[in-house]
Amino acid sequence: MVEQEKIIREFFNKMQTENGIAIENIETENSICCHRWQLTTDKENSVWELKQLPRHILIKTLSLKFEKFPSEKIMPLLNRMNYLNQKGTFFLGIKGDIYLESSHFYRNHFYVEEELALFITEMIDHLSLFYLFGENFLKNNFEMEEALKTSIEFQKAKKN
Repeated sequence: MVEQEKIIREFFNKMQTENGIAIENIETENSICCHRWQLTTDKENSVWELKQLPRHILIKTLSLKFEKFPSEKIMPLLNRMNYLNQKGTFFLGIKGDIYLESSHFYRNHFYVEEELALFITEMIDHLSLFYLFGENFLKNNFEMEEALKTSIEFQKAKKN
């Protein structure tokens, strides 16, 4: 566990020095270590956390992008994204805040920095897809499946 904690700390030190992202180290009761940060790429609509727990790593984000929309409109989006379930599970909070969580259980060895970066990047992509999907459905008035299809195609085209 100490070795994994060291890898995580080094990873976040690099994130802070190389990318200028402010990282907050948080002491929590159940975790070995916990780091919190915000991305500037999503206009600070989300807060991210990585927790090292005894048996796995938990990465979660809290998004406020669609908090002003009623839950009746958000729940179908979350359910559809959870059905697609690429890199995490979406939850709706009491105040309209949206959570995305992903757990990575330990195998025979600890995760290296590149794997941690990949886990976070995949979740960012998944949250970005949700943002596109939500924009198309809630603001551009697309039908749900059309909104999702258009969002997936746009994200694929952007990656190429």
